[in-house]
Amino acid sequence: MKIYVTIEKIILQNVFVFLFVFIGGVFGQTKKTYFEMKSNTIAIEAENAFGYGGWITASEATASGGRALIFPQSDTLTFAVFSDTYVDLDNPDANFGSEPYLLVEGKGGLKRGFFITPWWDGRFEAFRRAAFLKFDISGVQRPIVEAKVFLYCESSGIGGGIYSLDPMIDDLDWVETQATWNNRPSKHYDGNTFQEFLDYTVSAGQWVEFDVTESMYEKQDGVYSFGIVMQQNQPTLWSSKEGTHPSYLWIRTKKQGFQIVGSCYYYSNNSPIPNIKLEASGDFSRSQYSNSEGNYLFEDINSGASCVIIPNKESDTEVGPYDITTFDAALTAQRAVGLRSLNTDQETAADVSKDGNISTYDAALIARYAVGLPKLSDSYAGDWVFMPENRTYSNLLNDKSGQDFKGILLGNVHGGWQAQSYERRLLAKSLQMNDYVLNPKEEFDFPIRFPGGENVISFDLELAYDKTMLEFKGIKRTGLGAAAEIFYNDNHGVFRLGAYQLVPFDVKGELFSVKFKVLEGPVKTSFIKVNKFLLNKDVVFRGKSTVQIAGGSSLPTAYHLYQCYPNPFSQRQSQRSSLRIEFDVPQKTLINMIIYNQAGQLVRRLVDEERGAGHYAVLWDGRNEAGQIVSSGIYLYQLKAKGFRGLKRIVFLR
Repeated sequence: MKIYVTIEKIILQNVFVFLFVFIGGVFGQTKKTYFEMKSNTIAIEAENAFGYGGWITASEATASGGRALIFPQSDTLTFAVFSDTYVDLDNPDANFGSEPYLLVEGKGGLKRGFFITPWWDGRFEAFRRAAFLKFDISGVQRPIVEAKVFLYCESSGIGGGIYSLDPMIDDLDWVETQATWNNRPSKHYDGNTFQEFLDYTVSAGQWVEFDVTESMYEKQDGVYSFGIVMQQNQPTLWSSKEGTHPSYLWIRTKKQGFQIVGSCYYYSNNSPIPNIKLEASGDFSRSQYSNSEGNYLFEDINSGASCVIIPNKESDTEVGPYDITTFDAALTAQRAVGLRSLNTDQETAADVSKDGNISTYDAALIARYAVGLPKLSDSYAGDWVFMPENRTYSNLLNDKSGQDFKGILLGNVHGGWQAQSYERRLLAKSLQMNDYVLNPKEEFDFPIRFPGGENVISFDLELAYDKTMLEFKGIKRTGLGAAAEIFYNDNHGVFRLGAYQLVPFDVKGELFSVKFKVLEGPVKTSFIKVNKFLLNKDVVFRGKSTVQIAGGSSLPTAYHLYQCYPNPFSQRQSQRSSLRIEFDVPQKTLINMIIYNQAGQLVRRLVDEERGAGHYAVLWDGRNEAGQIVSSGIYLYQLKAKGFRGLKRIVFLR
């Protein structure tokens, strides 16, 4: 396994040659480096070649079972082809240097040519036509760490293989106006010279890349030639320098100057923390964000420079529904009264008032955050802190690696935070739920029963209910005693409650009940859904009750998709409540409710099940299938059922 950082900054320069800049698909795509596709041996060679100025081994690499490497400081350069031509076995004395295309064709047979030698298999020539390319990169003074040749396909065909001409065997001074089959630049008989072979069919109008890093690695200025051959008797036309899309060489070189590199990881489990803003100030001012692996890199720093790097992450960002719970409040309360000890980092996480002491007041602030109540003025629950608070450098004279920052989410005392949603790692158990038949204006109690468990000191409950038909009226303690601390919050059809106590609950049966009132309105089927019933930190239950409103036919007569609310929907709201989407179903059928982005790509599948006739609602917390908060933009939600498809728009703001 190899973890890497893609350096997005691309600097294109002229180095004594004309530079072609292609805007669009070629440079808009993320390119995996040669080393990412090879073994660790190559990466180690790169590290040894450049030392700490090149590949940097991250401090936590062994945790993933492999070497965690960061790509060296680098610039990228592009060079147009200097000379190109092809040669033809059937016309051995003809020159094709002025043609607008390069014709490449094999003689067929997978065992001939490619797996023996480029030109000869011991009996006869293996190729009918081959092409040659020459690139002049004079003036490049820094070592090359990655190189690719890009060719444009004019007609579909088998891609072919690329190899570098050998200065010990081949003619590197070849001239395209003189190259023929009988006077071809390559006299190669070494079957191991091929660097990459594309055995799939390439389509006309497509740029194709050939990785040539193996032959150009650590090289600098000079002239480099390559041969293109095939092993199939299907011709392929590539555009030449006289054509509409000349080939070009793309290289990445090591930059000058020093670099500061490090990782941002979570205090309890070394999980990488992405999207941390790292600001450097002093002799230079820059800022960047840690990547998905938690890595960051400041590069091209002048010798003798001084600076300070400060990490920062916005409050309440990347806080999942299972990251700060009343279990954290329970741990904090136990520590406050001396029933539990915490390590130094946990004590930092528990002191959400930042007064230097851990008290039951900190536990209350955490519990308030867990159920989505507004923060008090002295509450820092949901804030991020880092250790060290900053890193200072004076008179920088070498590279600095391992400049790591440890992150702590205040309120996450149990330490279970990870970048991907914790919910995805919990296997939910089913709750036995009762269905109800009620009349308009009737009030009823919805009981919450203890599902059983040992050493349970906290639970978190989230109910979703149809606010168009049901009104929250309050809660009533039944099995819970006075020792239990309870916090709850009702917000637009979502009810959250958290409870904890210093010693394990000793309850059998009902814990408490939630009182609802049936509203007057269209007669239909309603619901109450347990989205989450979490015991301590790692046992979760879910369930659903149907509420049938009496007084006539309650079934919809047609499909209908309602406008979601709130809309627009913000990330801050997603930490407290969820977007609500309602729809009507007139008959029993398979229902699909899916969130898409504007490109039509699936973001989240909310419903994929058979449902009976009735009125329904689903919730979306602003996360994708991987449990990550989506970026700002316009999203679409689609209801698809038998003979019906409805589509509406969501505006999400981060």
